[in-house]
Amino acid sequence: MQASPSGDEAPVALVGNDGVVGVAAFMGTLPEASRAVVIHPGHAWRLPASLLSTEVPGPSQVLKATVGYLISLTSQLSQTAFCQQHHNVEQRLARWLLNAMDRLPGDEVAIDLGELAPLLGVSADALARAAAQLVGVGALVCEPGRLVMPRRAVLEAQSCGCHVAAEDVVRWSAPAPD
Repeated sequence: MQASPSGDEAPVALVGNDGVVGVAAFMGTLPEASRAVVIHPGHAWRLPASLLSTEVPGPSQVLKATVGYLISLTSQLSQTAFCQQHHNVEQRLARWLLNAMDRLPGDEVAIDLGELAPLLGVSADALARAAAQLVGVGALVCEPGRLVMPRRAVLEAQSCGCHVAAEDVVRWSAPAPD
């Protein structure tokens, strides 16, 4: 979440099993200007920033992975900004769900539609209408406290294509194994 000086917040990116939060600490710069919000239960690793520079084996591999992740994160940020301006709520919801699916195990995310509306910057009513369209084509099942995406191909067909563009950069920027 990114905050304005007045305290308003807006989501800027999704991070899951593909990345890290706190990259500024690794780079030795000031603390992050944004804050992380956990929206799906699961496991994460927490690592003191001091360990990154002194005890990580293969520092060049860590640096390559971090730079690759920063490239993909920048792509996600710019693609999200473009999508917010040019695509309808249904397409943006489909893109967000695809992004979540790529970063979580399985085909569900533990979130209510009401919690998702502010993350997409839309009203609850607009999001409910978009979700109903995705439910109608079999791309989404809404249950209390969770959203299930049983048919990824259908969800992809309802998306705007921004997800594919951002994921192409993720694949390109991932470091090759040594």
